[in-house]
Amino acid sequence: MAFRIQARTILQLGAELISSDGIAFYELIKNAVDAKSPRVDVQLKCPVPYLEYQRGMKLIEEAAPEKKETASEIAKKFEALKEQLQFIANEAGLKSVDFDTCQTLEEVRILLEDLNYATISDSGHGMSLEDLSEIFLTVGTRSRQRMRGAPVALGDRPFLGEKGIGRLSSMRLGERLEVLSTKSGESRWNRLSIDWRAFSHDSDTLLEEVEVAPERGKRKESNVQSGTVIRISALNSAWDEDKLRKIAVEDFSRLTDPFARASRFPVDVKFNNTPITIRSISRDLLDAAHARCKGEFKVDRATRTCEIIGKITYDLRDEERNFHYREVDIESFSGSLDVDVLLSLGSVKFEWYWYNRRILAAVEGVGDRRTVSRLVEQWGGGLMLYRDGFRVNPYGSSNDDWLLLDPSALASTGYKVNRKQIIGKVEISSSENPVLIDQTNREGLRDCPEKFALVEMLHTLLVTEFRGFLNRVDKAIYEKEQLDFEILEERLATQEDNLDRAIARLLREHQGESELVLPIRRGVDQIRKIVFQAKEIASVYEDRQSQLFNLAGIGLITEIVAHELNRATIHTLSLTKDLRVGANARQESILKSLEQQLKTLQKRLRSIDPVSTAGRQHKEEFDVVDWIRTICQSHEAQFRRHNIIFSMTVSPRSGELTIRAVRGMFVQVLENLISNSVYWLGIYGKKKTDYQPAIDVHIDVRRRTISYSDNGPGIEAYRADDIFQPFVTTKPARKGKGLGLYIAREIAKYSGASLELGEEHTHHEDALNTFILTLGE
Repeated sequence: MAFRIQARTILQLGAELISSDGIAFYELIKNAVDAKSPRVDVQLKCPVPYLEYQRGMKLIEEAAPEKKETASEIAKKFEALKEQLQFIANEAGLKSVDFDTCQTLEEVRILLEDLNYATISDSGHGMSLEDLSEIFLTVGTRSRQRMRGAPVALGDRPFLGEKGIGRLSSMRLGERLEVLSTKSGESRWNRLSIDWRAFSHDSDTLLEEVEVAPERGKRKESNVQSGTVIRISALNSAWDEDKLRKIAVEDFSRLTDPFARASRFPVDVKFNNTPITIRSISRDLLDAAHARCKGEFKVDRATRTCEIIGKITYDLRDEERNFHYREVDIESFSGSLDVDVLLSLGSVKFEWYWYNRRILAAVEGVGDRRTVSRLVEQWGGGLMLYRDGFRVNPYGSSNDDWLLLDPSALASTGYKVNRKQIIGKVEISSSENPVLIDQTNREGLRDCPEKFALVEMLHTLLVTEFRGFLNRVDKAIYEKEQLDFEILEERLATQEDNLDRAIARLLREHQGESELVLPIRRGVDQIRKIVFQAKEIASVYEDRQSQLFNLAGIGLITEIVAHELNRATIHTLSLTKDLRVGANARQESILKSLEQQLKTLQKRLRSIDPVSTAGRQHKEEFDVVDWIRTICQSHEAQFRRHNIIFSMTVSPRSGELTIRAVRGMFVQVLENLISNSVYWLGIYGKKKTDYQPAIDVHIDVRRRTISYSDNGPGIEAYRADDIFQPFVTTKPARKGKGLGLYIAREIAKYSGASLELGEEHTHHEDALNTFILTLGE
């Protein structure tokens, strides 16, 4: 026994699945594109106001015969109805419409429904009578899917359709559909008429019981003519020029890649014969962006490798930066530890433009500041997604935040790099990215590991790479521009003395012209008052800035505490697990390290309260060599579990290095480095069968340095400074917040030491693998 499908299922696949009128039009236009039409014409003819149309439909409903009525009464009521509807048509200027020719109530209804309609016309290859029967009326046909899998000739557009249900989107717009189509060589048009009300929720009719059949239509003017006309009547909602214009701005303008320099696919839109302009993004507007980014995720399936390359240009600050992410970095921050997912994702291109909306200005070729602001508002919304040059909805629209930019922007300084500031796109293709398939409701891509990897990749590039670079450039400039008020006051005092001497000289030389000097003295007094007010404002600003710094510090400390609590808890659980195996010779060492971990955690928690004297951290003298050996011995079980070879050397071999520092804080420096090593060695060695992960610590007593190295992927040289910034990381969110190395460096400073990434290439020619902790005297 097979499934029995009720007719109303068609309604659920069409009108109820398509979320907006814009998407409904988009689906019908895509069918014309797949038919290889050189252009598409969209027209709405709505001469009758929708309220008048609804009133007419109500009159028809009230004119239905009742059992008690006589034939003459029914005829009289029918004539009155036609007269009322004729008045509505005449008021709309439809002089050619004649309701008097209608012989039945059904004919009256059809004529009224035909007054307002939409058409989508193309001159593509068209459909034969057999095509209408076997393809158009076959829901879920794989004809387009098979075409998408076939090779595409050079210069041809790839097929956009894949599910075989796009034609059902017409019921979103209206109740009645008429399809007129023909192929070159045929002498007649082929016609298909459907009333979608036959598939209503009010009906229990089975799908196969609803009779729908195409038929031969009228003769063509020319046998070479081909194409399709979709005519939708009995419209479901009110239409006017403003509504269609809004859809043109929000949907039709984004239908094809608006960034492409090549000519876009032509779509002509008219409302009651009035053309509706569809605009592309002005190149002058893009050139006026305050910052931009362009790059590519490149996949080489032959060598099974991938990388991200790109460039950020901060036009506002005249700064730029090239960035590069290796395969191991991408595997990490994309949340995919399986390179097969990244290879399956395929190559992806991206570009975006960032605008500081507070400093927007007039742009030559675009307009004044208000016009520029309006266009940034119109096109902004994040990154739009384009497959083969045609948009995948709803990414990049005003109500979509698929890359979660706004939550991360809210957490950043100045709400920087939010969706309203970004105009951009992501380019994919059906051939290069076949796993990225639209959902049936056309609301984005289906969930799959490749989609999640793409989202994480783009989020990291926008938030960590792009925003991080802008913030670092701004910070460096702000620090240079900070005024030293003491120096400024000295300069002002010197200039005031010079002015006083100049005025005195002027009075001596021009004794009778003191009235000329009086305005100068008043001006000087006014300058002094202004300077005093500026100093007062500066003082208030400094107080407020200090308060903001304190608040920001509390927030950062909270993040640090959360980070350390998580890391220390994981480590403590690991140590406890090792203890359960049974006592051994190093049990005392493990317990000692555990105690230091807990003490450090307590100190971290108390650091939130700056007035707590109990939370002060006390320094003590101890031997660094012995202490590092103790710390590393506590990780022996962990190293064994991850097959990591650990080595420690001291130069000279029997040397001692005594320092005065906080033991618990010193532990954190090593723990963060070890934690990072274990993570990256695991990822790097995941697909290397002959790889032996290793960690090496070398202590140079004479130079007072501790060199910490591993043979993992390392860090590219251009990121040597970035990695010590807070919240900079290529780990996925669940693995770290980018605080570890920042904390480690701050702890080193607290202890009078410095932590840097060594410039020597120890394991890779293109990466750095050694951290150097240099101790103070």
